[in-house]
Amino acid sequence: KWLLYGAGVAAAFLYCQARILQAAKGVPAWRERRIVPLIACTGLAEGAGIALCFSMASVSAALFAGALIARLLLWWRYRDAVKSTALASAGRAVLWLGTILPFALLLVGDPFAWAAPLGGAAAVAAGWWLKLALVTRASFKQDFSLPHLPVRGAR
Repeated sequence: KWLLYGAGVAAAFLYCQARILQAAKGVPAWRERRIVPLIACTGLAEGAGIALCFSMASVSAALFAGALIARLLLWWRYRDAVKSTALASAGRAVLWLGTILPFALLLVGDPFAWAAPLGGAAAVAAGWWLKLALVTRASFKQDFSLPHLPVRGAR
């Protein structure tokens, strides 16, 4: 019962975290509508990675694998929409550290008890790196632009 309450509070927090970023309309990288599912899925992948550190149940591993795939797909869609060079290193981290390495460690995790939790920790680190890059590197403000200046009455 308390686990369900905790999951509901965590889901509400993830949604609010994603909506806060999208509400900052002055930052072009945040106003993209694809940021909400990306941040939510990144949080889900991080939560599943942390759960994998404590429980190696097959349900935890399946949820973790699904969240990793969804996060990678959502990242690619977001990256194609935003086209920011400031997020290139975070994108490589999501691919290699946050997806490929955890899947490899999940595959060898059965004989080695430390491998799956290490994969979960790697996925958490990649998620944090992505969010840090979104908040610090890709958060330049767009100034107001006036394409045509008003012309006052001629003298």
